[in-house]
Amino acid sequence: MVFLIPNSRIYHIAQITKALGLDVPRHISFSGNGSKVIRVITTDSKILAKYTKLIFEKVIGKPYGKELELLGLEKDSNPKDSTCKGGLIGAEDDDIRDKTIVFKSDCTGVITNSDTYRTISEKYKENTVKAVEDFFDFVFVEMNNAFNFDKNFGLKTSALKAAHEVAKKDLNTFLDKGIAQRQEETEEDDVIEETFFFYPIKGVLQSMSNEIYKILKGQ
Repeated sequence: MVFLIPNSRIYHIAQITKALGLDVPRHISFSGNGSKVIRVITTDSKILAKYTKLIFEKVIGKPYGKELELLGLEKDSNPKDSTCKGGLIGAEDDDIRDKTIVFKSDCTGVITNSDTYRTISEKYKENTVKAVEDFFDFVFVEMNNAFNFDKNFGLKTSALKAAHEVAKKDLNTFLDKGIAQRQEETEEDDVIEETFFFYPIKGVLQSMSNEIYKILKGQ
Protein backbone atom coordinates (compact mmCIF):
# COMPACT_ATOMS: atom_id res chain seq x y z
CA MET A 1 0.00 0.00 0.00
CA VAL A 2 2.09 2.88 -1.35
CA PHE A 3 0.00 5.42 0.57
CA LEU A 4 1.87 4.49 3.76
CA ILE A 5 5.35 5.20 2.41
CA PRO A 6 5.15 9.01 2.24
CA ASN A 7 2.91 9.04 5.32
CA SER A 8 5.51 7.27 7.45
CA ARG A 9 8.32 9.55 6.29
CA ILE A 10 6.42 12.79 6.87
CA TYR A 11 5.21 11.51 10.25
CA HIS A 12 8.79 10.64 11.21
CA ILE A 13 10.09 14.04 10.10
CA ALA A 14 7.36 15.71 12.13
CA GLN A 15 8.43 13.73 15.20
CA ILE A 16 12.06 14.83 14.69
CA THR A 17 10.91 18.42 14.28
CA LYS A 18 9.02 18.23 17.57
CA ALA A 19 11.77 16.43 19.48
CA LEU A 20 14.49 18.90 18.43
CA GLY A 21 12.29 21.97 18.71
CA LEU A 22 12.86 22.86 15.05
CA ASP A 23 10.71 25.20 13.00
CA VAL A 24 8.35 23.51 10.54
CA PRO A 25 9.65 23.46 6.95
CA ARG A 26 8.63 25.99 4.32
CA HIS A 27 9.46 23.50 1.57
CA ILE A 28 9.53 19.70 1.38
CA SER A 29 11.18 18.05 -1.61
CA PHE A 30 10.23 14.74 -3.18
CA SER A 31 12.66 13.33 -5.71
CA GLY A 32 13.06 10.16 -7.73
CA ASN A 33 10.81 7.32 -6.55
CA GLY A 34 9.41 9.53 -3.80
CA SER A 35 7.80 11.89 -6.29
CA LYS A 36 6.43 8.96 -8.30
CA VAL A 37 4.81 7.40 -5.24
CA ILE A 38 3.21 10.71 -4.28
CA ARG A 39 1.72 11.13 -7.76
CA VAL A 40 0.05 7.72 -7.44
CA ILE A 41 -1.88 9.03 -4.42
CA THR A 42 -2.93 12.30 -6.08
CA THR A 43 -1.56 14.84 -8.52
CA ASP A 44 -3.17 17.73 -6.63
CA SER A 45 -0.26 19.39 -4.83
CA LYS A 46 -2.60 21.67 -2.85
CA ILE A 47 -4.40 18.71 -1.30
CA LEU A 48 -1.06 17.06 -0.50
CA ALA A 49 0.29 20.23 1.08
CA LYS A 50 -2.85 20.60 3.19
CA TYR A 51 -2.62 16.96 4.28
CA THR A 52 1.10 17.23 5.07
CA LYS A 53 0.54 20.33 7.18
CA LEU A 54 -2.19 18.49 9.09
CA ILE A 55 0.21 15.63 9.91
CA PHE A 56 2.70 18.12 11.32
CA GLU A 57 0.03 19.95 13.29
CA LYS A 58 -1.26 16.79 14.92
CA VAL A 59 2.23 15.50 15.74
CA ILE A 60 3.69 18.76 17.08
CA GLY A 61 0.42 19.86 18.67
CA LYS A 62 0.14 23.38 17.27
CA PRO A 63 -0.82 25.21 14.05
CA TYR A 64 1.64 25.01 11.16
CA GLY A 65 1.82 28.79 10.99
CA LYS A 66 3.22 29.21 7.46
CA GLU A 67 2.72 28.20 3.87
CA LEU A 68 4.08 24.84 2.71
CA GLU A 69 5.26 24.15 -0.81
CA LEU A 70 5.90 20.60 -1.99
CA LEU A 71 8.67 20.42 -4.57
CA GLY A 72 9.26 17.80 -7.24
CA LEU A 73 5.62 16.96 -7.94
CA GLU A 74 5.20 19.01 -11.10
CA LYS A 75 4.91 16.95 -14.28
CA ASP A 76 8.07 18.37 -15.87
CA SER A 77 9.98 18.99 -12.66
CA ASN A 78 13.61 17.91 -12.28
CA PRO A 79 13.88 15.86 -9.03
CA LYS A 80 17.53 16.82 -8.59
CA ASP A 81 16.73 20.53 -8.90
CA SER A 82 13.90 20.15 -6.40
CA THR A 83 16.13 18.45 -3.87
CA CYS A 84 18.80 21.12 -4.33
CA LYS A 85 16.31 23.94 -3.83
CA GLY A 86 14.90 22.39 -0.70
CA GLY A 87 18.39 21.80 0.67
CA LEU A 88 19.48 25.38 0.10
CA ILE A 89 16.38 26.84 1.71
CA GLY A 90 16.59 24.48 4.65
CA ALA A 91 20.25 25.09 5.39
CA GLU A 92 19.77 28.01 7.78
CA ASP A 93 20.87 26.30 11.01
CA ASP A 94 24.59 25.45 10.88
CA ASP A 95 24.29 23.14 13.91
CA ILE A 96 21.64 20.99 12.19
CA ARG A 97 22.57 21.32 8.54
CA ASP A 98 25.76 19.25 8.61
CA LYS A 99 24.48 16.53 10.92
CA THR A 100 22.89 13.21 10.09
CA ILE A 101 19.93 12.97 12.44
CA VAL A 102 18.79 9.45 13.32
CA PHE A 103 15.65 9.34 15.41
CA LYS A 104 15.33 6.42 17.83
CA SER A 105 12.88 3.89 16.53
CA ASP A 106 10.92 3.96 19.78
CA CYS A 107 10.43 7.69 19.10
CA THR A 108 12.01 8.86 22.38
CA GLY A 109 14.75 11.05 20.93
CA VAL A 110 17.85 11.10 18.75
CA ILE A 111 20.49 8.36 18.49
CA THR A 112 23.72 9.13 20.40
CA ASN A 113 27.15 7.49 20.37
CA SER A 114 26.05 5.21 23.19
CA ASP A 115 23.33 3.67 21.02
CA THR A 116 25.08 0.72 19.39
CA TYR A 117 23.85 -2.55 17.96
CA ARG A 118 25.09 -4.25 21.12
CA THR A 119 22.69 -2.16 23.25
CA ILE A 120 19.53 -3.23 21.41
CA SER A 121 17.28 -4.77 24.07
CA GLU A 122 14.00 -6.64 23.91
CA LYS A 123 12.36 -3.69 25.64
CA TYR A 124 13.65 -1.35 22.97
CA LYS A 125 12.23 -3.60 20.26
CA GLU A 126 8.90 -3.78 22.08
CA ASN A 127 8.79 0.00 22.22
CA THR A 128 9.64 0.18 18.53
CA VAL A 129 6.72 -2.07 17.63
CA LYS A 130 4.47 0.03 19.86
CA ALA A 131 5.62 3.17 18.03
CA VAL A 132 4.78 1.57 14.69
CA GLU A 133 1.36 0.49 15.97
CA ASP A 134 0.74 4.07 17.10
CA PHE A 135 1.66 5.27 13.61
CA PHE A 136 -0.85 2.92 11.99
CA ASP A 137 -3.59 4.09 14.37
CA PHE A 138 -2.61 7.68 13.62
CA VAL A 139 -2.95 7.21 9.86
CA PHE A 140 -5.92 4.88 9.57
CA VAL A 141 -8.03 6.38 12.35
CA GLU A 142 -7.00 9.90 13.36
CA MET A 143 -5.92 11.21 9.96
CA ASN A 144 -8.73 9.46 8.08
CA ASN A 145 -11.29 10.97 10.44
CA ALA A 146 -9.76 14.40 10.03
CA PHE A 147 -9.14 14.35 6.28
CA ASN A 148 -11.53 11.79 4.73
CA PHE A 149 -9.26 9.61 2.59
CA ASP A 150 -12.14 8.44 0.37
CA LYS A 151 -13.09 12.01 -0.57
CA ASN A 152 -9.58 13.39 -0.96
CA PHE A 153 -7.57 10.39 -2.18
CA GLY A 154 -10.18 7.91 -3.42
CA LEU A 155 -9.21 5.31 -0.80
CA LYS A 156 -12.25 3.20 -0.05
CA THR A 157 -13.29 2.57 3.55
CA SER A 158 -13.28 -1.21 3.02
CA ALA A 159 -9.67 -1.11 1.78
CA LEU A 160 -8.55 1.09 4.68
CA LYS A 161 -10.27 -1.16 7.21
CA ALA A 162 -8.58 -4.25 5.75
CA ALA A 163 -5.20 -2.54 5.73
CA HIS A 164 -5.57 -1.46 9.35
CA GLU A 165 -6.48 -4.98 10.43
CA VAL A 166 -3.42 -6.45 8.72
CA ALA A 167 -1.09 -3.61 9.76
CA LYS A 168 -0.31 -4.90 13.24
CA LYS A 169 0.32 -8.53 12.31
CA ASP A 170 3.86 -9.96 12.50
CA LEU A 171 5.47 -6.61 13.29
CA ASN A 172 7.92 -8.27 15.69
CA THR A 173 8.99 -10.70 12.99
CA PHE A 174 9.53 -7.98 10.41
CA LEU A 175 11.49 -5.91 12.92
CA ASP A 176 13.74 -8.83 13.90
CA LYS A 177 14.43 -9.63 10.24
CA GLY A 178 15.33 -6.03 9.50
CA ILE A 179 17.66 -5.76 12.48
CA ALA A 180 19.28 -9.12 11.75
CA GLN A 181 19.97 -8.12 8.15
CA ARG A 182 21.48 -4.84 9.29
CA GLN A 183 23.63 -6.57 11.92
CA GLU A 184 25.19 -8.74 9.22
CA GLU A 185 26.59 -5.54 7.71
CA THR A 186 27.83 -3.95 10.96
CA GLU A 187 29.85 -4.62 14.10
CA GLU A 188 28.21 -4.86 17.54
CA ASP A 189 29.88 -1.67 18.75
CA ASP A 190 28.94 0.38 15.69
CA VAL A 191 26.61 3.29 16.38
CA ILE A 192 23.13 2.69 14.98
CA GLU A 193 23.00 4.63 11.70
CA GLU A 194 19.35 4.31 10.76
CA THR A 195 16.08 4.10 12.61
CA PHE A 196 14.39 0.71 12.93
CA PHE A 197 11.00 2.41 12.74
CA PHE A 198 10.60 1.65 9.04
CA TYR A 199 11.56 -2.03 9.18
CA PRO A 200 8.15 -3.34 10.31
CA ILE A 201 6.33 -0.90 8.03
CA LYS A 202 8.22 -2.10 4.96
CA GLY A 203 7.64 -5.70 5.95
CA VAL A 204 3.89 -5.42 6.34
CA LEU A 205 3.26 -3.53 3.07
CA GLN A 206 3.07 -6.71 0.98
CA SER A 207 0.57 -8.31 3.36
CA MET A 208 -1.58 -5.19 3.18
CA SER A 209 -1.50 -5.13 -0.60
CA ASN A 210 -2.52 -8.79 -0.82
CA GLU A 211 -5.44 -8.29 1.57
CA ILE A 212 -6.70 -5.19 -0.23
CA TYR A 213 -6.43 -6.97 -3.58
CA LYS A 214 -8.62 -9.81 -2.30
CA ILE A 215 -11.27 -7.36 -1.10
CA LEU A 216 -11.33 -5.30 -4.29
CA LYS A 217 -11.36 -8.43 -6.44
CA GLY A 218 -14.42 -9.71 -4.56
CA GLN A 219 -16.39 -6.50 -5.01
